Amino acid sequence: MIIPQKRKGKPYNQWRQAVLSRDNYQCKLCASTDDLISHHIIEWEEDPSLRLDVDNGQTLCRPCHSRLHLKCDGWNKGLKTGYAPWRGKKRSEETKAKLSRARIAYLQSLH
Repeated sequence: MIIPQKRKGKPYNQWRQAVLSRDNYQCKLCASTDDLISHHIIEWEEDPSLRLDVDNGQTLCRPCHSRLHLKCDGWNKGLKTGYAPWRGKKRSEETKAKLSRARIAYLQSLH
């Protein structure tokens, strides 16, 4: 089952702008000001209650965002082949736990 994406509309755009503004329009990892996005720390699909929580967002440039997902998710093989296994697929409990541990380690490294 594919989860419909609701990342359009006023609430999402307000969340996105609030994250960018809070982070002074700079990537939190490399301080770049080019090609910025608002990244969900706890993924969109993982916890719907945090989707529009500004504290669950951080500003990243697209290159850092890509590297973050490659590092945390370990799907660089899929990206190289053009197959995106995380889109529309259910993750196993083991994979969810692995991603949560990686995400926690990543967040701790920011402090």
